[in-house]
Amino acid sequence: KKHVLCEKPMAITPNECITLIELAKKNKCIFHVGHVLRFSNAIEKVKKMIEQGMIGSPRYAHSYFSYIADPQIRSWIYNPQLSGGGPLLDAGIHCLDTIRFVLNSEVSSGKIEKIQNSISPSLEKTATCILSFKNDCIASIITSHSAAYGHGLEITGTQGKISVCEFAKCKGSVTIKFESHQEHDIKVVSEEYSIDDTHPKQITSFCNAILSENTLNESAINGLRNVEIIHQLYHHGFYKN
Repeated sequence: KKHVLCEKPMAITPNECITLIELAKKNKCIFHVGHVLRFSNAIEKVKKMIEQGMIGSPRYAHSYFSYIADPQIRSWIYNPQLSGGGPLLDAGIHCLDTIRFVLNSEVSSGKIEKIQNSISPSLEKTATCILSFKNDCIASIITSHSAAYGHGLEITGTQGKISVCEFAKCKGSVTIKFESHQEHDIKVVSEEYSIDDTHPKQITSFCNAILSENTLNESAINGLRNVEIIHQLYHHGFYKN
C-alpha cells in the first residue's frame, strides 16, 4: 500500500472525493490533501489572533486570487473534463479553505456570479462568491485567471482588522497588518513572518500521521468540504448546507 499526499483540489467532484476517502479507509492508508496554507506561520498567526479576540467578533472576510492562465503553458485548465472548473476551483479554493480555517467555522450558504471564458464557455474566467458562515460572518471571494497576479486576505471584526497581502506565499516572508479599533482610537501594527517552513511543516505532518498510523482523515474531509461547496456553486449558482 502507498500513503498519499494529494495536491488540491482533492478531486473535481464530491463523489470522486468520497471514493478516495473510502479507498484510503479500506486500504488503511494515510490520505492527506495539500491545503498547504494551513501550515503557513502567517495564516496560523491570523487564526490565533482571531481566537484570542484581538479583532473582537469576526463580521466579514475578503480574499482574492488572480493570475493569467496561459493556454500554451496550462492547456488542461481550459478542459472541463480535466480541470473541473476555472479559477475558483484552481486557486480560489485557497481563499475558501483559508477563510474556513482562520474563522474555524463552516459555510452555511453562498452564491456565485461569474463571467464565462471565451476559450471554454462552460468555465468561468472570473468569479465572485458571497458566503455566509455559521458564526454570523460573511465572506467574499474574487478569483480570476485573466487578471494580473495577486492574492490577499482580510478579516474584519467588531474591534479591529487583520490584513495579509500575498497570503498564499509559501517562501520568504509575509507581513500581517493589524488594526485595533477601540472607540475613536485606531492603532496599526505590522509584523513580518517567515514562511519558508510552510511546505516542510506539511510534509512533517504527513509523515507523523504515517508513523503514528493515524488514519483519521480530517485533512481529506476538509478537502471534500471545499470541493462540495465549489461544486454546488458551479452547478446550482448557490450553496446551502
